[in-house]
Amino acid sequence: MPSPWKECEEIARIDEEIAAGQQRVAERIHLIQWLTGNGGDTAEIRKLLQDDEQALRRWREHRLNLLEDVARHEEPEL
Repeated sequence: MPSPWKECEEIARIDEEIAAGQQRVAERIHLIQWLTGNGGDTAEIRKLLQDDEQALRRWREHRLNLLEDVARHEEPEL
């Protein structure tokens, strides 16, 4: 079983991935808006946006699972 410290380090790394993913999503949304306003094709960037949003959901789910693992380690034994 992984140590709570290792899990906390992993959570910190995931937080960085989530922040980077959120930045990518914001940039893609901005690009879609710009392309739409300028008559550009947004099909490919919309696909990339979907991929980024799906990856963010997976990172957040993984983070939640690790937090639950850490919480279980911290529960006192009866």
